[in-house]
Amino acid sequence: MRNFVLGAVTMAVLLIATQRAQAESQYIVWGVGTVSCGKFTQEYAASTNNNASNSYYMEINWIAGFVSAENGENAAMESKNPGMKNKIGSYGYDLIKGRDVDGLLAWVNGYCLKNPLDDISQASLALVTYLTNKNAEIESHIR
Repeated sequence: MRNFVLGAVTMAVLLIATQRAQAESQYIVWGVGTVSCGKFTQEYAASTNNNASNSYYMEINWIAGFVSAENGENAAMESKNPGMKNKIGSYGYDLIKGRDVDGLLAWVNGYCLKNPLDDISQASLALVTYLTNKNAEIESHIR
């Protein structure tokens, strides 16, 4: 019965898509992406004690999906504009190349600790921006 209730709650969260327009980017965030950074930091702390909630796993999968979507957007933009490859560089389709998931989640947690009223979509956007800039910095040293 507990699994059924948990499953029903999970489905409700996913199906009752909470949307919010991000003022700075004008995109709509649905579902888990609207979880506050304050809640994420609590769940991150619990996960380090082997007490991770189902919500936490949903949140980290949402973040992974956000980063993956950015990888896909880079690939799509490069296919429409082949000259863009020079701007994207060798990291273009894999923003997390050479990095581990634990480090990325620690980065998101650090962002959220400083910005508890933001949501994880804003933290994910900040992560993508950071990785894009960091990868460009690495590329400039390689060339």
